[in-house]
Amino acid sequence: MKKSLLVISLIFFALLSLGFAKEKQAPQAKQMNRNSILRAPTAINSTVLNKKLDPNKINKTTGGFPGGIIFTENFEPGSTWHRWVSDDLTDPRPERGPSEWLLDTWEALGDSSWRMADTTLGTHGGYNNHWYQVLDTRLILLSDTNATFSFYQRYNVEGAAGATAPYDGWDALNVRISTDSGATWQVLPFSDYDISSSWAFGHPSQGQNEGPNIPGWDGDQENWVKESISLKDYCSDSVAIMLRFAFASDMGYSTGDPGPDNSGLALFGWEIDSITVFSENTVFFFNDGENNGELTGKSNEYIPPLGGDLWHVAMFEKAIPAYLPQYQPSGTHAAVLQNSGSVFDTSATYNKYMDDVYETGPISLPDTTPIYIDADHLPYFADPDAFPNVDFWWVEARPVDSTDWEPISLSPDGGMYVYNGGLDQWIDVSFFYGYPINTSPFDLSRFAGQDVYLRWRFQSDEDEPIGMGLAFDDIVVYSPINPPAVPTGLTATPSGKDTTISLKWNFDQGITYQIWRTTPGDHYIHLIAQVKDSAYVDAAIKPFQEYDYTLKASVRFEGTSDFPRDTSGYVMVAAAEVIPATITELFYDDSQADTTVTASYRKMVLVKFTPKYYPVDLKGIKIFLVKDLGTATAAQFTVWADDGENGMPGTKLWYKNKSGLPQGFYSFIFDDSVAIDSGSFYIGYKRFGSKSKPGLAVGADTSSVIAGRTYLETDSGYVQVLDRNAIIHTFLDTTRTVPPVGIQKRNPVVADRFVLGSNYPNPFNPQTVIPFVVPAKAAGQKISLTVYNILGQKVITLFDGKAKCGLNKVTWKGLNAAGKAVGTGIYFYRLKSKNISLTSRMLFIK
Repeated sequence: MKKSLLVISLIFFALLSLGFAKEKQAPQAKQMNRNSILRAPTAINSTVLNKKLDPNKINKTTGGFPGGIIFTENFEPGSTWHRWVSDDLTDPRPERGPSEWLLDTWEALGDSSWRMADTTLGTHGGYNNHWYQVLDTRLILLSDTNATFSFYQRYNVEGAAGATAPYDGWDALNVRISTDSGATWQVLPFSDYDISSSWAFGHPSQGQNEGPNIPGWDGDQENWVKESISLKDYCSDSVAIMLRFAFASDMGYSTGDPGPDNSGLALFGWEIDSITVFSENTVFFFNDGENNGELTGKSNEYIPPLGGDLWHVAMFEKAIPAYLPQYQPSGTHAAVLQNSGSVFDTSATYNKYMDDVYETGPISLPDTTPIYIDADHLPYFADPDAFPNVDFWWVEARPVDSTDWEPISLSPDGGMYVYNGGLDQWIDVSFFYGYPINTSPFDLSRFAGQDVYLRWRFQSDEDEPIGMGLAFDDIVVYSPINPPAVPTGLTATPSGKDTTISLKWNFDQGITYQIWRTTPGDHYIHLIAQVKDSAYVDAAIKPFQEYDYTLKASVRFEGTSDFPRDTSGYVMVAAAEVIPATITELFYDDSQADTTVTASYRKMVLVKFTPKYYPVDLKGIKIFLVKDLGTATAAQFTVWADDGENGMPGTKLWYKNKSGLPQGFYSFIFDDSVAIDSGSFYIGYKRFGSKSKPGLAVGADTSSVIAGRTYLETDSGYVQVLDRNAIIHTFLDTTRTVPPVGIQKRNPVVADRFVLGSNYPNPFNPQTVIPFVVPAKAAGQKISLTVYNILGQKVITLFDGKAKCGLNKVTWKGLNAAGKAVGTGIYFYRLKSKNISLTSRMLFIK
């Protein structure tokens, strides 16, 4: 019955954390006073710019909206930022609500029983969200160490299904004891508690802030049951005790909030009777469902303080860097959430217990889709705790004729995404969370054709804030439905010298090109880069792996082309496979499968290979596989020496079973090379499956048959195939060949640009390795690698000098410049040189 909420903390397209929790019910938003609709159209397309607008109508840009910008906000003085309204939505519940304990005859044990319920709810009464109801006894002086406490109870409250760690249940009831006249309480350890950690009692924002590990009963116990426990540890002639019956509900699903199927209507709450504290000879306390003044009910819920209304527009006097130049915000002002004044303050921060919103005036949306929101933002805050106990923000919308706010970024299960931060640089929201150009996590499409309010919402928990807060600028609402032409002329050229693939295409000015890549057998195509150029070098590849590339063309806020396709509708790609310079590919076919070659059930197809030079190392196999009679995709690969009878396969040098084989070319690289110092060797392929459904067959070339190369294994020996060559190739490493006759010496791999790699492991404890690459053109330059905390304070400089070209690795042991261990949290590491500044982040956990 719980709604879901997912937190996203991404940086440089890596998912840091993802969690599930219940969505907090938003308090009813106050109706703001606005004057007029913010007009939609400042579209990039000139026909919209020149269109005359009727001032007597709300401009919905209906009827052929060509796409482009619908609304922008840069928060500069004199612009429309004054229409924004801030508000603090911290729940304004009274600190002490009415007691919901009453004497009732419904299903009573005797004439009447104590009951915790609102009798107007459900079928027979029940409870509501976010209750904390307690029923306390008077002071009881125990003088007998054999004293026992007992009572009868029945209940029906929300069960434990779906609770997330560290909690294993939602609503709960338990019994507590106090030895200081009710100042503090501890839970009595009844052995039959159903759960060990109640969300309702423990959660800081959606419960009563008592922390995890508060046990209790939950679910339903509809028969009267006697509970009993010894009080011998609390007996004293001088100290009196009090007993408390405590119930807590969270902020979703109760009798008053029964869920879409109304299943919660059966939750009737809690009933208690025959409360007794006694020993063999003495009764210290007794109540059998009567109002004799010895029991007091009250509401005792935890109420966080108001977080404070912090959203405002401020000037940025001190420059805050941008992750990329295009993400430097415009002008001098931005919307900020921090406890500062009219100027962004690097020493300021935000508050605990916040639920702050910053709301626009109404915005008119066209009746076209899709519609997205994007913005430049500075997520200068962090919370190292595990979700859901973190600070986060999200965006909401509501139509002007509705009072219900809806999250913009929805999760597949019907919940919503929220976002937490941790970057000290300006960066686009879409780029920060890994979205391609002209897409965004904030999708307004379902509001197309309506006038809506938007608001940015930030919540913080009970932890001390870390960082300077949150800032936004250059907000854009747009509909990217005016795409540029599909790109053409894509080629892919592999280089064995530096193990890269170079891409080129026909280039147009003002176009951003998205480079998408996949590999055979991968069901997805992946965005790997976005450039405003006519070329790109892909260095993040593995040798012997085929890569297929395609492009999209994009104009920001206008539109993105489809993938280029041929006349048959298939996506046009440029394919390439890198073979390192020290590797030679040996084969006896034209790489075109004209037919297949197959062996009998559980027999091999073999190809005989004879290297031109020795010694060489067999590094791997490349084979063309074709679907034959069946669909089995498992096979055995074997390497044989030619020391058998008449030079046929003899000694088995290596074998491996593989499953999940794809159709087409498949490259299989060995973990350990096979040394070939003389003579020939055989590669054998045995497909698995059954006689009726064998595995994939080997493709064969019939155009230029080379005798004595392809063989079939039979019951009587090996038979040469005369009319075709099996398409099986080998990769031979010639590094040991002296001299390297006819083979160009491999150059060292040196990138053509600075690269700051991801530290590993991450999160880490006690140490982590940070890799970075220095290009040859930067030889002799001074570089530094420095670690900063979330506040931008320098922790330690790990490297400061002239690094060697190529790959470098630096280890950080979690110590600051004074040699002391740092605390748990997010840290940034920055590589700086003459013309570059690259930053990434890591998480240290003690």
